[in-house]
Order: sequence, then C-alpha cells, then structure tokens
Amino acid sequence: MPRMLQARTIGEILDDVFRQYRSYFVPLMIISVVFLGPIIILQAIFMSHVPALQYQSLLSGNPNQIMAQLQKSSVPGVALVTAVGSFVLLLLQLNISTPLTDGSYYLLTGDTLLHDRERPSPWTYVRGAVLRWGSYLGTIWLMIGLGVAVAAVLGLFVFGMFLLASHAGPIVGLLLLLYVVVIILIIWLSIRLLFAIPVVFLEKVRNWGALKRSFALTSGSFWRLFFIIVISNLIFSFASSGLAAILNLVLPTTALRVLGSGVITILLTPLMTLLIGNLYIDMRIRREGYDLEIRTGQV
Repeated sequence: MPRMLQARTIGEILDDVFRQYRSYFVPLMIISVVFLGPIIILQAIFMSHVPALQYQSLLSGNPNQIMAQLQKSSVPGVALVTAVGSFVLLLLQLNISTPLTDGSYYLLTGDTLLHDRERPSPWTYVRGAVLRWGSYLGTIWLMIGLGVAVAAVLGLFVFGMFLLASHAGPIVGLLLLLYVVVIILIIWLSIRLLFAIPVVFLEKVRNWGALKRSFALTSGSFWRLFFIIVISNLIFSFASSGLAAILNLVLPTTALRVLGSGVITILLTPLMTLLIGNLYIDMRIRREGYDLEIRTGQV
C-alpha cells in the first residue's frame, strides 16, 4: 500500500533521505559496487602505471593541472598514455557507470519513498535503469550539447568584441564580465535542469521532454532548491574531503589511495541522489497534487 505523503520541510526531506539510506543500505551498496567498483579498480590500475602523475589532477579533469603534470613527467610516452587512459575512463564513467548507478538509485528512491519495502531486490532497479539507459544517454548528451553551444556562442561574442575593441582595458573588463555571466548561467541551468534525469527514470520522459519537464517543476522554486543543493553539497564535500585526507595520510601508494577514495565514493554517492529524488517527489506534491494521486491509488 502506498505511503501517505505530503509536502515536507527540508528537515523532513533530510530525515527521509537518511531513513532510506539506513533502511536500504545493502541494496544501495550492491548497486554502487556493481557499477562504480569496476571504474574505481580501473582507475587504481591506471594510476599505478602512471607514477609520475598526480591522480587528483586526472580525476578532477582540470586541463591546466593535467598539462602541468605532463610537462613535469619524465616517463616516455606518458602524455599519450595519460590522455587516452583518462579519456577512456571518462567515457566509461559518463556512458555506463553513471547512468546505470543514478538510474538504479532514482528508481529505488521513488519506489521506497512511496512504499515501505522490507527487502527490496536491487536487481529490480538495475533492470529498470538498463531499460532507460538509452533515454538517459540521449538526454545527458543533449544537455552537454546545449552547454557546448552556449559556450560557442559566448566565445564568438567575445571574439567579435575583441575585433571591435582597440584597447586592452575594455577586453579585460568584458572577459571578466563574461566569466561572471557564464558562472551565473551554469548555476541557473543546473538548478532548472535538476530534475531532468529523475524524470527520465521515474516518468519515462526523455530528451527535450525531460528538459522541459524539469523547467516546469522548478519554476518559481529556484532559490529554495539552490540553497538546499548548495548546503547539501558543502556538507557531503566536507565529509568526503575529510575522509580522503585521512586516507591519504595512512595509505602508502597512489593505487591504494584511489581505491580508498573509491570506497568513500561508493558510501557517499547515494546520498545526493536520494536527496534529489526526494526533492523531485516533494516538488510534484507541491505543484501537481501528487499526494492526491497516491491517496486515490493512481500511482
């Protein structure tokens, strides 16, 4: 029988997040190990064969840090190995590990929030994630493409201004202003598209439909969602960084540190997905009377 839900405060939402994390810890960890574990092992193997590089630079994807490490390296051919290896790992994570992990998390979140499951099978949610895998890829690459298009348009704008300007001063000011605008735009889009992926898995809507659906659900709630996500990210990042710092002190090799960091990722990754899934359900209740659908048995 469906649970009786209603609009919740942020405290009540967090209570539900940690309740789900505790109650369904085993299936969450099985999902994490199955899809995140292989990537973490591959990262550890890769880093153990590239001793001259700092693995944090590769994992963060910061191009400046990566190039600095490559220039310092004395290992023959390390630049090519590093570039190909990090690119392959990124593609595997983006196209396989992340969609199947997040999809399984979201399906578990929606199901266990609406129904009290005693011993849910993780494979039920994994199967559902696999079935929606293609829809996820289409939607996420659409979002990436939109980001690239926006960056290209802004780049052309800056280039045009550079050609028109005759002094360096205006260009520097314009670039600083553009940088601020881009950051604001990224933050705004990240909040407005916060529910695009949950929509893919929980409503079976994809591509432009998922993006438009997320915009509709977040309309008028930008600042509430913004502060919830920022504060939650700070808390989770602080916990992750603290644990990683401790492991870096006690683990002797880079490969072991990567594995230790991976264990932290496996343990903490479900929390943010559970939070976003709960916020999605809560927003549907607030905007669409989703709780009435639950009570009348339409869900």
